[in-house]
Parts: sequence; C-alpha cells; structure tokens
Amino acid sequence: MRIKQLTAHEVLADLSLAALSSVITVLGTVAFAAMIFSGPLAKVVPLAFVTFLAGTTVSALVVGLLSRFYCNISGAQDQPAAILATFASGLTSMSVLDDGAAISTMFAVIVLSTASFGLALLLLGVLRFGRYTQLVPY
Repeated sequence: MRIKQLTAHEVLADLSLAALSSVITVLGTVAFAAMIFSGPLAKVVPLAFVTFLAGTTVSALVVGLLSRFYCNISGAQDQPAAILATFASGLTSMSVLDDGAAISTMFAVIVLSTASFGLALLLLGVLRFGRYTQLVPY
C-alpha cells in the first residue's frame, strides 16, 4: 500500500471536509432515529441515536480501512430509514405487541437488515464485483 504525502493545505482541506461530513452524519442520524422511532416508540430515540451513530462509526471505519480508494464517505442512508419508519408505524398500529416488544423487534430488524446488506456488499467487493454494485437498488 502506497502512502500519499499530503501538504498542509491538503490536510486542512481533508480535516474540514471530515468535520462537515461528521456534522451532516450526526444531524442525519438524529433525524433517522426520530423518524423510525416515532409515536409510541419515541421514548427510545436517544438510545436509537447513540446506536445508529455507533453503527455509522463502525461502518465508516470498515469502509475506510478496507477500501482501495483514497476518499470514501460512509453514513446512514435515507431510503432504508423511510422503509423502516413505515415498518415501525405498521408494527405499532397493529397493537399486537406491547411497546417493549415492538422496540426490540425494530432493533432486531435494523440489525439483521444492515448486517445482511453489508455482508452482501462485502462479498461483492471480495469477489471483485465492484462494478456491479451500481446495479444494487437503494
């Protein structure tokens, strides 16, 4: 692996962009947590925010360390959050589960969907099918 020598200007630009990306990531994570865990599930928004932020941090580290590209941005996506919010709304509106079970179910769905999609993308990368990832829908 070749390490690029950066000038002071490039380091300042990289740090500025990292700071901006971090602010956008935190704001997006708050919004996604509030969108998914609304209504009766709203009491766990702080926990969801911390959990989503930790997951985004792990994702950014994995992408940054395993990628061959110099510049990568990794973060939570809005399309899956909208789908999960619809699922959570339907789950709570059925009134079959109590709030604790609905919250546990939502966290399980988020973990399983994220892990399965992440493993599928990692497999595509390991098998050198990166050019086909552009065909993966949101």
